[in-house]
Amino acid sequence: MLRSFFGSNRPVVLLTLLLPAAVAGTLAVVYSQPGTSALAGPAYDLLYGPVNSSPVLSVVLGTLIIFAGAVLINSIYNEHEYSDRENYLPAITYFLLGISSLEWLYFNPVFTSVLFLLLALRRLLRIYRISNATSMLYDAGFFACPAVLFYPPAVLTLPFLWIGMTQLRSATFREWLVPVLGLATPAIYVAAAYWWFEAVPDFGEFFDLSGGFTFRPDGEGSNLFFAFSAVTLLPVLIGLGIFVSRMGVSTVHRKNTKRVFMWLSFVLLVTFIYSGFLQKSDAASVALLAPSVAVFSALCFASDRRKILTDILFYIWITFAVLRMLYTGVL
Repeated sequence: MLRSFFGSNRPVVLLTLLLPAAVAGTLAVVYSQPGTSALAGPAYDLLYGPVNSSPVLSVVLGTLIIFAGAVLINSIYNEHEYSDRENYLPAITYFLLGISSLEWLYFNPVFTSVLFLLLALRRLLRIYRISNATSMLYDAGFFACPAVLFYPPAVLTLPFLWIGMTQLRSATFREWLVPVLGLATPAIYVAAAYWWFEAVPDFGEFFDLSGGFTFRPDGEGSNLFFAFSAVTLLPVLIGLGIFVSRMGVSTVHRKNTKRVFMWLSFVLLVTFIYSGFLQKSDAASVALLAPSVAVFSALCFASDRRKILTDILFYIWITFAVLRMLYTGVL
């Protein structure tokens, strides 16, 4: 029932996510606390004190960021026809992944960074067959900069702006420069602030690769996290296969937009792996994979082939997401 409900083409189903958001948020305030953000950037550091002085405010803001990301990835999914029919399965997948840890519901830099990257992706995808794409390319660069300011390892995703642009249009030299201007606009103000306050940022933690790959998912609940990851991997791989197989029969526009999303998925995976090799790591770094998990899993869950097996996989995945959420604080 839930799969068919979010598999419909009615946007109003997104409002039903507000109820689990309220429940999960309440549980986070009562049973959990903000996690450490070792790799947070200056934008997050600036807001950390005022926001986290009130746990309720931190949870409300963090939950809204996850909800906004879910709505945004679903909008991209439907607008660019990643599926054969409009549905809202990416939203519930992204959202449940986001609230699967009570710690993640607090305002954190990774989900905030991902939200800005999705805003950049949305603007970038709209340059196809537009006579003057300057404003959209500028916006894409402008949104990508806060993504780095909140989570500096996201700097590895910046080449995606130019890779995506070349996939969508034959760009002129001026258009190649426009994303740089978008990136530079917030960056100049940040640099000016550091100069004004005579502060020198320390970037050493973002280059310390002295350890092997590791990250701290849930502390004592790590075993459940890895079980949840295994359950997530299956629909992701199935959905990825569907996504790639349909590229060959898509229109040129759909094929190009799918290539752009594949490149974004790749750079996000590279960023996640890189951050895992850093000496300090964040529990929420796996959230970098949330857009890819949402889109590819949704394609699997939207499939009408072997409906009973798809239903079973969908509800098993939801069960593990809820169990993980409970084991990160309640149980």
